[in-house]
Amino acid sequence: MARIRSMLNWIFVRGPAAFYELAESGSWLFTLGTLGGMAVAAGLGAGVGALVGLLAGTSVSAAADTGFMIGLFSLLAWMVMSGVVVAVLWIRGIAPGALATDHESPRGRHAVKAEHGWRRPGEPLVPGSLVAFFGLMVVIFGSLGVKAWHDSRPWDEPTAVVDGAVVEVEEPGWIDKGAGSVLVRYVVAAKDHVIEIDRDPGEHFLRLDDRLPVEYAVARPARARAVWEVESAREDRTGWAVMTGLCGVLGAASGVGYLVGRRKRR
Repeated sequence: MARIRSMLNWIFVRGPAAFYELAESGSWLFTLGTLGGMAVAAGLGAGVGALVGLLAGTSVSAAADTGFMIGLFSLLAWMVMSGVVVAVLWIRGIAPGALATDHESPRGRHAVKAEHGWRRPGEPLVPGSLVAFFGLMVVIFGSLGVKAWHDSRPWDEPTAVVDGAVVEVEEPGWIDKGAGSVLVRYVVAAKDHVIEIDRDPGEHFLRLDDRLPVEYAVARPARARAVWEVESAREDRTGWAVMTGLCGVLGAASGVGYLVGRRKRR
């Protein structure tokens, strides 16, 4: 039983504290260890998945893929949990370094900013930098959400859909981001029209001569857009809205904590 308690303590308490200390040290071992841990977790997951698939008589490759994702996301979930543990330690005023090495240290109002670089006595439970971080995330995610909402809106005029074909591929430059762009030609009333869209319009990677649906305005056939881009923007809109709302709630909560801490210091 003692071994089980020690193992659980390392998984849920001391391990996250040690993980934070390694990250705070700026050592190259943190990056190497993180990448190595992800590779090991994914590899073990894939191996176990393949074995389960073999014993169950199902597709080994599919089972290995499932195990790969489970192993990788299990480690990512542990990293997220580590962040929660460190946040609790910050609130309680316990230095992660002392906890990771199992040494007692002053805590709460008497916690000192010593060799572990933790918060000073009387400091707010929430640093102002955290409030600013969530505010920045709200601006970034909100901007992306507004763009996705704008791109997914139905047009205020009659539209129709026609097949288009990729006639030219524009590779990205050295400093450009993304997969580049393509020129799509479509025909309306025996007249050719061309539009330029991203080469990766949501779960698709376009190549020369690929065909895709194009939505155009009936009264102005030259005004058009790829249907796949609209569908992708519609899906992204929900995700960006959720991220914006989550960061907004966390930002509001951290802001309250920061203001309460400042008030107590006066």
